[in-house]
Amino acid sequence: AAEARRGASFEFVLKLRDDSIALKPFSWSSLRSTKFKACSGWGGVNDKVAVLLREHADTYMRQPYKFMLEVIAGNEEEVEDARTVGNTEGLISRVLHSHGVNYSLVDADEIPWVDGRLQDDGRWCVVKSGKDCHPSRPWKVTGVETCSPPKK
Repeated sequence: AAEARRGASFEFVLKLRDDSIALKPFSWSSLRSTKFKACSGWGGVNDKVAVLLREHADTYMRQPYKFMLEVIAGNEEEVEDARTVGNTEGLISRVLHSHGVNYSLVDADEIPWVDGRLQDDGRWCVVKSGKDCHPSRPWKVTGVETCSPPKK
């Protein structure tokens, strides 16, 4: 719908979570391929942020769901494939590979969005680096630190 209103197709799609925080500027001019951060892929691709060529967006956004519908329907090939997929990161990777999507895994400085959390005091923090990787410091955003473990 947005493309129809605009009268042109997007060149790329940026997929973010609703709790993503941009810690540094992003270079839109560096886009030449579909990209994921080269960390926290847990056997697949990092699913927190995706920079997608427009031609890959439908595959990334819709095909995991279509794959799962085939599993639910009992399609033997998909059921067998699903046995090797342990998480959403692996599912996305499997779908991208099966549809011939080439992508790059890049440093967090190239994709500077991170998974954040809103704290009880209204401030934002970023999850620890084992859960998502952070761009190098200094960050352009001030007052954002790594989240503390929840109090018990």
